[in-house]
Amino acid sequence: MVLKSGFPAYGVTGDPNAATDCCEPLVLGPLFGAHGAAPADLSVAFVSRAAAESGSFGAPYDALGTRRRRVAVRGTRGIGPGSMIGNARLGEVDVDPRSGLVSLDGQPLRSEPADRVSLNRLYFL
Repeated sequence: MVLKSGFPAYGVTGDPNAATDCCEPLVLGPLFGAHGAAPADLSVAFVSRAAAESGSFGAPYDALGTRRRRVAVRGTRGIGPGSMIGNARLGEVDVDPRSGLVSLDGQPLRSEPADRVSLNRLYFL
């Protein structure tokens, strides 16, 4: 479920009278937080500090074409891939052109093939 300011905007929809809460297939779609003016009221537009501090809803905001609340971004100059949690490690990735084996720092990366996939394309023919 996607929540925007605490309101459900996107999530599982379908039959509310289902016998159990684990009925399948689960259908994802917009919820009441995604209709009408709610998306604009629940979302923000990230703008420069100068644009946010201007307090003017004139020409700079007309170009955005949105009713979203403007929020100034800050502290973004020094952000890079290493700033992401769990993304600071760099390794040597090698792909064998003959076998297709992928290795990271000389260690082969393998995943076993799936023998069963629930609700795959077979069910939607």
